[in-house]
Amino acid sequence: MKYFHLSILIFGIFYITCVTGAGRVPLRCFDAPTQHYWNAGTSYNPIGQCVSLQCNSRGQRVQLSCPIISTEGCRKQPVNLRKPYPQCCPTCRK
Repeated sequence: MKYFHLSILIFGIFYITCVTGAGRVPLRCFDAPTQHYWNAGTSYNPIGQCVSLQCNSRGQRVQLSCPIISTEGCRKQPVNLRKPYPQCCPTCRK
């Protein structure tokens, strides 16, 4: 009987911590060059870079950057790092 109660207690602890997610550490992402952490489900725009770093629900980092633009028939305007992504991306002016 003693072992039965012990096994019920162990199962209860397992259920509370593993199945319900209690005690789970929130997922975070890390950007090594800037030494910056941010939470899953949010994004981070590093200063001086024209990118948006997103942290997905699995704690994986996804990087969005400017699209490649064709300069045929226009003048490419430079990246403006004073603006946030995607407004900082180069544009094409005819």
